[in-house]
Amino acid sequence: MAVIKASHAPTSGHTYYSDVPGHTPGDGIFARYILRPAVRPLARAIAPALAPWAASGASLAAAAGAGALLAANWNIAAAFAVLVAAVAAILASELRAAGTGRSQLALISDAAAACYADALLLGGLTAAAIRFEHYAHAEFVGALALGASLTLSYSRVRLAASMPGRDTFDPATRDTVFTIAGVGAAAEQTYWALAIIGALCAATVVWRLVVLRVVPTPAS
Repeated sequence: MAVIKASHAPTSGHTYYSDVPGHTPGDGIFARYILRPAVRPLARAIAPALAPWAASGASLAAAAGAGALLAANWNIAAAFAVLVAAVAAILASELRAAGTGRSQLALISDAAAACYADALLLGGLTAAAIRFEHYAHAEFVGALALGASLTLSYSRVRLAASMPGRDTFDPATRDTVFTIAGVGAAAEQTYWALAIIGALCAATVVWRLVVLRVVPTPAS
């Protein structure tokens, strides 16, 4: 599989994920066609003044707020907070691609913030499903979704370290998870949002375990 190299923005000299032809590895449909094109002008405007870790922190704070709002049964506000978290996460990746904050520590911090954000959001979905919906074993479904999500996050880190630049099957991208969570919150169907997220994350992990073990790593 050929690795797509990013081009440079003609106005600023920075490299942005949105400038890459085709799609960005790790992007789902929502990020590829809606969020990233919308966020790119903002990233270009604030890149000199804002570090990626600040946007990652904002995404974490918004995800924590969404979890708390879900637990309090403020579903529409929670859905809006999920959208803010998704936008901030895309902004962080655009700023990182611009060449600011590319140290190893920054990348590790961003990955940790993403894991905590996902955990807090899924925790809020689980609390809402247990408290306000009448489905059996909601806590079990929430625990499975959280475990599958964290396992998938770990697989992404390992994949980025062992096969950098490689695009792989990932139907449970973060923007997809945010979209499912936001729709589930707005529709007051957090149980089914958890079930779908857990199934997507688990399927992706199983696929990577089975397929990537037998597919040779491309020569550098």
